[in-house]
Amino acid sequence: MSGLEPLAALGVASNVIQLVDFAVGLVADTSDIYKSAAGASGNSRTLEAIAQDASRLSDAIKLFDECPATLQALAVEAKEVADELLKTVKRLQVSGRRRIWSSFMLALKETWNSKKIEAFAGRLEKLQSQLTSHIQFLVL
Repeated sequence: MSGLEPLAALGVASNVIQLVDFAVGLVADTSDIYKSAAGASGNSRTLEAIAQDASRLSDAIKLFDECPATLQALAVEAKEVADELLKTVKRLQVSGRRRIWSSFMLALKETWNSKKIEAFAGRLEKLQSQLTSHIQFLVL
């Protein structure tokens, strides 16, 4: 028995575990989407609510004429990112009658787009943090 065989077996076992983990997550997401009244996963529903709120708050900031230009620019950028996130999340909702297959395909699509969604959410979080810092400075 060579030294490489145990490593190969360990690699195969690791791949099997990853596949099972992926499948379990996909089944859980499929079930969540299928049972949801909105036809979307819990994560998508949460991100949608946050993005809608960020978009509304950015619009409100833009209405104040006394805001510094940097705050206005941050609000504009936050609105753009929030709107992009909303578009992406809206594409991850089952429209019409929900079936197991459409819920499964949507869960798979959400998994494929997870890095893109995380990138939008991360950018929005950073922008919101900057907006908060600027607003706190103005209030003091």
